[in-house]
Amino acid sequence: MVDGYLIKYWIFILIILSIFSVAQEATAIEIIAIPLEDLFGPNDWIQIDVDIDGYFGGVVNWNATKPDNSILSGEFSSLKGSHKTHFISRDAFDNQFGTWTINYFYGGTNKTVTAEVEPLVVQLSLDKPSYQFGDEGTAYFITNYFEPIAANAEFYRIEIHDESGEPALQTDYVLIKAYQETTIYKFSPDKLLKYNPPGEYYVNIQYFNTITEIPFSIGSDSVDVLIFVGVEKVLYLPGEIININMVVTEILGTDGTLRILSPSGQLTTKIIPINSASTKVSLDDVPTNLPGSYQIIFEYGGNSATAYFSVPSDETPASSDIDISLSLNKKQYRPGEVILANFETNQIIEGKISFWFEDPVGNSGPKISYNNPLAGEFSIQHVLSPTMVNGPWKMYIDYSGLRTFGIFFVEGEPVEGAIISGQGYEGPEVSLILDNTNTDFIQVVDVAVDSQNNLYVLDSGDLKIKKFDSNGNLIMSWGSIGSGDQKLENPSGIFVDAKNVHVADKGNGRIVTYDMDGNFLGFWGTSEIDSQSLRNPDDIVLDSFGTFYVSDSGWNKILKFDEFGKFVGEIKSLQTAAAKFSGSNSIVSDQNMLFILITKDNRILQFSNEGNFVKSFGTTGEDDGKFLNPNSLAIDKNGNLLVADSGNHRVQVLDQNGKFLTKWGTFGTGYAQFLKISGIAVDSQGSVFTADSQANRILKFTYEQIELFIPDWVRNNAGWWASDQINDDDFALGIQFMIEEKIIVIPDLGQSEEVLAQQIPEWIKNNARWWSERQISDEAFANGIEYMVINGIILI
Repeated sequence: MVDGYLIKYWIFILIILSIFSVAQEATAIEIIAIPLEDLFGPNDWIQIDVDIDGYFGGVVNWNATKPDNSILSGEFSSLKGSHKTHFISRDAFDNQFGTWTINYFYGGTNKTVTAEVEPLVVQLSLDKPSYQFGDEGTAYFITNYFEPIAANAEFYRIEIHDESGEPALQTDYVLIKAYQETTIYKFSPDKLLKYNPPGEYYVNIQYFNTITEIPFSIGSDSVDVLIFVGVEKVLYLPGEIININMVVTEILGTDGTLRILSPSGQLTTKIIPINSASTKVSLDDVPTNLPGSYQIIFEYGGNSATAYFSVPSDETPASSDIDISLSLNKKQYRPGEVILANFETNQIIEGKISFWFEDPVGNSGPKISYNNPLAGEFSIQHVLSPTMVNGPWKMYIDYSGLRTFGIFFVEGEPVEGAIISGQGYEGPEVSLILDNTNTDFIQVVDVAVDSQNNLYVLDSGDLKIKKFDSNGNLIMSWGSIGSGDQKLENPSGIFVDAKNVHVADKGNGRIVTYDMDGNFLGFWGTSEIDSQSLRNPDDIVLDSFGTFYVSDSGWNKILKFDEFGKFVGEIKSLQTAAAKFSGSNSIVSDQNMLFILITKDNRILQFSNEGNFVKSFGTTGEDDGKFLNPNSLAIDKNGNLLVADSGNHRVQVLDQNGKFLTKWGTFGTGYAQFLKISGIAVDSQGSVFTADSQANRILKFTYEQIELFIPDWVRNNAGWWASDQINDDDFALGIQFMIEEKIIVIPDLGQSEEVLAQQIPEWIKNNARWWSERQISDEAFANGIEYMVINGIILI
């Protein structure tokens, strides 16, 4: 009986264990994850079908390793029927093409799956590699991703770049929708040659964040190869090393021959490799001990050029040991442009200084006298004649009988209205110029100034931020290209607050923040929620409450972020015509007001920082207060707006009501001139900095900010008039003074002092009384008087 009982007991135990084992198997968790496509398109979201066998509720965690090894992570919950289609939002702007590795974690189980994203491909070809004057160029773009519905298609952004990678002069980018596999783009070499010299160029295309370019050349059949040879100075001491400069208008890929004939008739021949337009050599192995005249003959491309220098005898005056040199600020100019020549000497000589120009066929122009400076280094600014013929020219300078020259080329159409300092210019003084003569700019796009008046220049050419002190000395620079943490791609704007430097990293759709020593602190403006993320940020500003506002040319709204970069709200475009915008550009803040520049509409919108629309001002045109493609805004200490009116090649100053106050600048690269103003900033001293992306330079203007100042006698008059102690005619004298001094700006007023027989509104007298008692501001009083004059209540 006992054995039977034991057998039954063990059978029972085995049954229980079997049931438990089956239950365990039944509750085992398995994650099944399958991509919905074998190959996702370049602009597709990644979609994964996820099934969890044994799902009992709760959160599923996941992370994705992108092709660049950066990590994206998140979670999802509440699977219906243990199934979910997991969407990972992305588009072709991220440049994350290739293999994505996605891991899922649930209930102690994980699953790894890979998804392939097809690379975005743009193939670019031209109908021929070289063009001549009169040709039409044709470029063909072929892509593996396009959107057949044109309204939904992304743009190709097309630019013509010169051989240094900068946009060619007087060209602008073109946008073409990519709604078919092959796109054709026509361009005119003739228009390019109107403002640019023959040479190497590139068709540059940006599609999403993929950049492709192809070279081409523009020649000129009418120009033969011309060559020049020159020595650094005309007099050398016996045994001194001779330095020679050779210039050619076209590189033929062959060597040149240099022959030196001494006073005794001895001939020395040297073969010189010619790899660039300008070649310098030192004749350290050519004896120059004999006194007399030496002849130098340079032969290249079937042409020859000759220069001379002398070695003095013992009877030669002591001035023979004087070194002189002349250098020009660039090698090529347009007719009518300002040329800047820098002269240096090791001894200061009393006597006459003159300079003149020699044309391409050897004809010399009139000599121009120059005041003898009391320094061994000085600069000469001169406006080239707008009638100068294209070709190679020489600029000579005679320094008390010693002569030297510099070679430059004239190409393109004349510049109108070239200005030299002090001649016909009435704007603020240019107190500093930063360009390629004193720094390594590639393409400046924006500027900002900190509280110590240090200048920060955003250079999109080498993706660097360059920090200068107030005198233009480079302190440091940082930055590089890419999409990593501290890298930049196509940056568009820079803003400096009390502690940090913020850059609108347009190509990566984010804001990158550094400290003032260039140390990377982080980036923000990106989110898995598309409506809370930046697309094409243009500019950043911080209000007095610590909120960041970002203008974005890809959104019809301004996005708001807190000090940690967290999205906290938005200012939307309104449906009313005055407040409607499809994209925004520059943005500035003053107290609790925002001013937003809408470049394509040529207007400025004013909103409160709470998003309430206040007003709109500005329109298209060349008159005062009108704009053509304005690019940037700044605010001076009096709250006036400075507008980089790029298409009109000028800076305009307006008050916050949109009233025009002043302007300066014209087209060109001379003194106080602009080609394309891309950025503007004001320091604590009131100086204005402008960035010119085509001239590739920074100008600093000593700007006297416009302040409203009304003398006390006008204030007394206002009080007496308000209390009927003086009549309207006496009060009109004060108004007349304010108009003549431009305290009140009324266009096209006559000079009559007649007072109309209209009833002056009571609020005007109340304003006058309150102002005389200092209960309202000068601005409020001036606005009341301005209203009365404009509406014909009184005539002045």
